[in-house]
Amino acid sequence: MKSSARRWPAFALLGFMCHAQAAVGVEPCKLLTADEVGKALGGPISATTPLGTTACIWASGAHRVNIVLRDAAAWSRLTMPIQGINKSPISGIGDAAQVSDAGKEDAMTLSAKKGDHVIVLTVSGLNDRERERSVAESLAKAALARF
Repeated sequence: MKSSARRWPAFALLGFMCHAQAAVGVEPCKLLTADEVGKALGGPISATTPLGTTACIWASGAHRVNIVLRDAAAWSRLTMPIQGINKSPISGIGDAAQVSDAGKEDAMTLSAKKGDHVIVLTVSGLNDRERERSVAESLAKAALARF
């Protein structure tokens, strides 16, 4: 049971990606550079891993950043209230943005919309809510600037 519990986040991300509609011609691993992610996380990036055509993961030790591309139609689903998930709108990022924590202490997710593009960016492993949010905000701004 323990091993399947560890795999749950990976399976959830893969399931989320299968339903994602990415912007044509946009490569998720090119929305952020390893240097940008490493600087935000405070250490060198040891791996950049594309996940199909809609997602990318950057790793720095136990710290992770992942980005999933969605189409504009996903925005209404992403902002829909869900019991047990805390969502808060934020300003200054794209046309609209929100942060959510799903009650997890070690991850912060920022969803942002700019025109017809939507990104879902998750920062995990920092174990510091304010730092996770700050990293997510700075990286989301950098990624959205490339659309």
